[in-house]
Amino acid sequence: MTRTLPRGLVSGGNAVVNLSWGADTIAPTQPGNVNATSTGTNTSRVTWTASTDNRAVAGYRVSRDGVVLGTTTSLQWNDSGLTPGTTVLYSVIAYDAVPNYSTAGTKSWLVPTPDTTAPTAPGSFRTTSLTKAKVTFAWSASSDAGGVAGYRIYRNNVLVATTTSLTWTDTRQRTQSTYYAVAYDAAGNVSAHSASVTVAAK
Repeated sequence: MTRTLPRGLVSGGNAVVNLSWGADTIAPTQPGNVNATSTGTNTSRVTWTASTDNRAVAGYRVSRDGVVLGTTTSLQWNDSGLTPGTTVLYSVIAYDAVPNYSTAGTKSWLVPTPDTTAPTAPGSFRTTSLTKAKVTFAWSASSDAGGVAGYRIYRNNVLVATTTSLTWTDTRQRTQSTYYAVAYDAAGNVSAHSASVTVAAK
């Protein structure tokens, strides 16, 4: 005969206890300091600071203008296919293993337009000192929308020096030599050359 024990009683002195810790319903914190920087004419790098989670952050989902670009466990994403002069909205969401999703960290970013404008040519290129041993040149500053990075000095059409100054000194040559300067900017644009100055042999 089989006996059915009342609910709550244990047969034979052994009990099986089932423990439930509860489902994870806590989302990670929002990724912080979302930022974007240009890495090329139509490419960028999106960065952010780490989220935290009561258990662990599993990764980040990156979107541009509402379209998911992909997921990563890193704190950066390299994007491509951008159009210079347009504004994009980046969104970064953290998620855990469940997954629970954080609120979005966002960044509205204007894709830079490449600098294709050269500086103006150095002005008033001239000698300011001439001795048997040395010759010193000076010129007036060039201008550029993004800033002049420096000047290149040519002797007989050969590059002989680069400087950020507005003067430069050369050793007198044994042959007649012709000099001029050009300006350049950070984007690599180069100006027309200055007026030329010919220095007699020493």
